[in-house]
Amino acid sequence: MKKVMINDLAKQLASKTNLTQKRAKELINLTFELISDELINDNEVLISNFGKFKTTNVNREETVLKQAPYKIRASKTVSFSSAKKFNQYFRRINHEQKDSRS
Repeated sequence: MKKVMINDLAKQLASKTNLTQKRAKELINLTFELISDELINDNEVLISNFGKFKTTNVNREETVLKQAPYKIRASKTVSFSSAKKFNQYFRRINHEQKDSRS
């Protein structure tokens, strides 16, 4: 599996629009910045037909690390759940690709 970086996305976006690759990268970074800002403010970010980003609380835990008790403090983490339409699209494309390889 190949890793796709922001530069790769910017290159693809630029090739499909009238944007330069530099401007496309700026817009992608700005989009992620806006999503991050909303999550920091405890807002959910819903992108239609793609999915939802939200923060969830991770409770404080105690565990044993090398025979000594260790406390893991409570914190927040980001979760993403994909939209039903996105899942359907992904499965359809995935099946089409598998069929074309056979």
